[in-house]
Amino acid sequence: MPPAQASQTGTPSSSQLAASLIRRERQHDLLARFGMAALKSTDIGTLLQQATALCAEGLEAELCKALEWVKEPDGAERLLIRAGVGWSPGVVGQRSVGSDLASPAGYALKTGEPVITNDLGRESRFRCPALLAEHGVKRAINVIIRGEGEAFGVLEVDSRREGRFDTADAAFLQGVANLLGGAIDRAHDAAERRRTEALLRENEAQFRSLADLIPQLTWMADAGGAVYWYNRRWYEYTGAMPGETEGWNWRSVHHPDHVDRASDGFFRAIRSGEPWEDTFPLRDKDGEYRWFLSRAVPVRGQDGRILRWLGTNTDVTEQRKAESRIMEAERRLQLALRAARIGAWSWNLEEDRIEADARLREIFDFSADQPICGDDVTGRVHPDDQPRIGEIIDTARRERGEYDAEFRILPPSGETRWAVARGVVTDSTPERSLTLIGVTWDTTDAKRAEEKLRLSEERFRSLVEATAAIVWNTSGAGRFDSPQPSWSSFTGQTFEELTGTGWVEAIHPDDRPHTAEAWRAARTGRTIYKAEHRLRRYDGVYRDMLVRAVPLLDAAGTVQEWVGVHTDITTRRRAEEALRETEERYRLAAQATNDAIWDWNLSADRIHWNEAVRTLFGYGADATETSASWWMDHIHPDDQDHVVTGIHAVIDGGGTRWNDEYRFRRADGSYASILDRGFVLRSPIGQPLRMIGAMQDISVRKRVEEELEAARLAAEEANRAKSLFIANMSHELRTPLSAVIGYTEMLEEELADLGVDSMLPDLEKIEANARHLLNLINGVLDISKIEAGKMEVHGEDADIADLTREVAATVEALVSKKGNRLAVEVADGLGAMHTDVVKVRQCLFNLLSNAAKFTENGTITLSVERATPHPQNADDATPTDMVVFRVIDTGIGMTPDQVRRLFERFMQADSSTTRRFGGTGLGLAITKAFADMLGGEIAVDTASGKGTSFTLRLPADLRHGRLPGAADADPLRVEEVTPSQAARETILIIDDEQAMRELLARFLHREGFGVALAADGQTGLSIARQIRPRAILLDVMMPRTDGWSVLSVLKAEPDLADIPVIIISSRREKGLALSLGAADYFTKPVDWQRLHRVLSGLSGQAPGTALVLMEADETRTLLAAELGRDGWQIGEAETEEEAFRRLAAAIPTVILLDPVMAGLDGFAFLKALSRNPDWSRIPVIVVAAQEIGRDETEELRGRVQDIIPMAEDGADGVIEELKEAIARLRPTPSERGTAAGVTDGTGGTDG
Repeated sequence: MPPAQASQTGTPSSSQLAASLIRRERQHDLLARFGMAALKSTDIGTLLQQATALCAEGLEAELCKALEWVKEPDGAERLLIRAGVGWSPGVVGQRSVGSDLASPAGYALKTGEPVITNDLGRESRFRCPALLAEHGVKRAINVIIRGEGEAFGVLEVDSRREGRFDTADAAFLQGVANLLGGAIDRAHDAAERRRTEALLRENEAQFRSLADLIPQLTWMADAGGAVYWYNRRWYEYTGAMPGETEGWNWRSVHHPDHVDRASDGFFRAIRSGEPWEDTFPLRDKDGEYRWFLSRAVPVRGQDGRILRWLGTNTDVTEQRKAESRIMEAERRLQLALRAARIGAWSWNLEEDRIEADARLREIFDFSADQPICGDDVTGRVHPDDQPRIGEIIDTARRERGEYDAEFRILPPSGETRWAVARGVVTDSTPERSLTLIGVTWDTTDAKRAEEKLRLSEERFRSLVEATAAIVWNTSGAGRFDSPQPSWSSFTGQTFEELTGTGWVEAIHPDDRPHTAEAWRAARTGRTIYKAEHRLRRYDGVYRDMLVRAVPLLDAAGTVQEWVGVHTDITTRRRAEEALRETEERYRLAAQATNDAIWDWNLSADRIHWNEAVRTLFGYGADATETSASWWMDHIHPDDQDHVVTGIHAVIDGGGTRWNDEYRFRRADGSYASILDRGFVLRSPIGQPLRMIGAMQDISVRKRVEEELEAARLAAEEANRAKSLFIANMSHELRTPLSAVIGYTEMLEEELADLGVDSMLPDLEKIEANARHLLNLINGVLDISKIEAGKMEVHGEDADIADLTREVAATVEALVSKKGNRLAVEVADGLGAMHTDVVKVRQCLFNLLSNAAKFTENGTITLSVERATPHPQNADDATPTDMVVFRVIDTGIGMTPDQVRRLFERFMQADSSTTRRFGGTGLGLAITKAFADMLGGEIAVDTASGKGTSFTLRLPADLRHGRLPGAADADPLRVEEVTPSQAARETILIIDDEQAMRELLARFLHREGFGVALAADGQTGLSIARQIRPRAILLDVMMPRTDGWSVLSVLKAEPDLADIPVIIISSRREKGLALSLGAADYFTKPVDWQRLHRVLSGLSGQAPGTALVLMEADETRTLLAAELGRDGWQIGEAETEEEAFRRLAAAIPTVILLDPVMAGLDGFAFLKALSRNPDWSRIPVIVVAAQEIGRDETEELRGRVQDIIPMAEDGADGVIEELKEAIARLRPTPSERGTAAGVTDGTGGTDG
């Protein structure tokens, strides 16, 4: 890549040559001028700025910048703009450009070659930086800045005007860059030289102070403690010769009774690196001992390692002579003045002559040999301060008193500085002249620090006044020693009440122990203090608070002050508690389906029961809310002791889970055998609050367990007969039974409408018995077919990879429910297989569902490959390929005993597995039976605690496998459907049973909906794509394409994904359906009233807009999210002003109002609505977060459509009631008079 542009062809004119010559002469002059400046200055920033200005002038460019090569700790590089001219604010010092070869500057940096770009718009060699484009740059030159060492960066000139830079311009720019590089090297060298000189001066001063100025016995030792140098005083005192006491021989002059103690102490200091101090006697040259105070400190290098030890021994036996004391005092004063950077002076007032040390001359900017008089000093005082200083000097002179003043100095350099001078007028000098003796020190930095502190305190005070939180501060010891306005305003405590540790009285008594412990730990460790507790407000109400405080440390690491903030988290805590309780209750309820679920409030001693306490045990409605004693009184007397003891041991012992078996008295006096389980909910500090559990009636199980062994042989024979019968009759029975139930329900409704009540009891008996019979048939249908040999195999071709991915997509949501990850591994070149696809899919569903059930937070892997087996005999020369599916999980695994019972029907691994995970035990038995029917096999490899691997091997072509006479069945005949309209009020029914289709169609027609019918999944998908119905009623168990596959396709296609799908099935798989995206789930026979409620919300246009006037908490978030999923547009407001602004912008369909929220008076808001004709007709539904009194309730009636209190079970209960309330506001199609028809399979309409 050539760095420079080619020169323009043609011969320049004489005028052009003259202009060029003038330009080069100017550049040479500028270069010489910058060379002189570079030699004089060592300030890199100044040099860079001068260079950019000079280059812009020399090349007649509008822009120039100097870029520094910056290398980050993580290895990243960039070119930072350090100086420049012509750039917009915010560029210099903040913006960077790339340092890679694709950047013109980066190329110059990395190659060292000048880069000339005369047309950036057409430049193809480099990437044009965004900064140049922003400033309209058309051409540029880049050269490297480098001295003797590594490159410093790049010098770049940019121009917005058309024209050309040539190599002479680049040479000029490179000359400036070279001078700049040399100057930068000299600046670095000068800085290093100053550091070295300062270090030498420090060492020299240290040595001089030790050797010449202090009277102590002084010594230095190496890092290990061996002494290698003493001062002269040591040898004079001890009489030792050089070399006699070096190393460890210093012990010889110590007193024998003290030498070991002194040595041990010094050794400990050497090991710890801490300073050492001790007092002991040392022998002088005459053999007498004198007491010395010995101190030693470590001297460390820049890396922190100890280089040597510096020690002194001070004679503390007697006081020094007066002369020695004076000399020592003078020396120390000089050292102190030098260390404190204080200038000393003496002003002979009679001769007007001032003698000043070097520091004072430096403060006032006097040269070392310059004579100084009074006017010289006062002349450099700021003009505004001169009159005051003159008065202070005159007063001190007149009264022979002290002089103390603070003033500003304005030296010739022009920088105003602050100073303090203190002195005294005396005539006791050797000359006996009236003299003002004093000191002066520079306080500019202190003044600046005071101003910064004042501004910081002002900002802090403003923040405290603006924030809603409680802001406080304590002393370093953690005590309130000053008024706390924010704290007092909230708690009502006066300063006298909260001072010291009185603030603890405002904290709830139960929270004081853990608060005090956290406060103590933070103060001890000097760490951030964080705690949660309840704080009493001025009105006596306790609010939940989150408190955080940080320690402010001085340079020595000592805590000077604590600054803390109390934040009110009451609303958040209540929302979290409500959400946590709701999630826990629903989780436990889902696990304990069909059990008597109980919720025990331990503090109130009240137990809430679900409806099962009535259905299982026969008690009335008054038993749904009882005390704990009621429950205990109904436990069998022989079981009470162990049950009560066990449950209280868990509650009082800090446990969380409890279970027991006992006998519980029914309402009729008989006893049921019970398996009871409970879970303790505790506060953050471990206090038991509630206990939630479920009672399972295991009476039948107990009785069956006792009779099982005796009846086993007879049951097997009876089971075979039953299986044969059910296999032949179940399907034929189920279809008419569904019709019987459906028509019975409709007859009940129609007779009730006609007022014919006499026949209703008989119809109800027919319905109840039919439902009971249908449940019995559905439960054993599949396994009975298999046992009886009536299960058929339907062969068809399927792509193996597509089949595998389809299954994975269907179950992915189910797998992820317990935090699991599904991995799919599909080998290349699998091709197709000829088999019963429905059964293969069912096998994989069963294996993956089983893996998901027994795995938490793990990985489930579905893999498939094709294997060619070796011939088993000579006749089997071309055996069929095998398709090998594997389902591998990282779950709980199985023991060898559990594996032996794995594929037995109606069996699980053991009883504990059933209790913990549920299930019928038929899934793996059916999977094995299907594998056998398809000519394959299934194997398992597992170990307890290490996961399980199932391998399903199936022939790629079942016609070549080992099926005993299996043949392809005829494909299902499907009704041809040609819908006459694509109305939004049309409901699509997909079900392979004609009676069920007709029954559902009749119901929907009566509700006012149009109906489209499909007898299988593929036809249903085709119709859905044509008409996009309002909703879809979908059966699960269908041939060829089952309901799960149809649901997966519907949710995967963007045009169909938003259509609500309601599953109607004979199986109970609601969890799977909802996880795959179904809107709702019904089991056959259908609950028609519930279906009516669900469909009433699906008719008409889009739901509309809901204006939510509630505080921003978890409940509002959940309500908005749930309504949003149903298609509602959500508007939110927290103040009355914001609510009226939204109403003025657009009138909503419904308003959801919390009448007692902060920031909005709900009752006044309702009155304002009624006064506005456009707003008075808007339906309002009250969602009350707090309990509403009787008077308020009466005031609301007539103004609002519904009042929904916040239930104990949190937002979930509110959402269900809210949906029903909104549904009551919206008429169904029949109520609006819609006369939609029912599309049948021939394109006509029913009715």
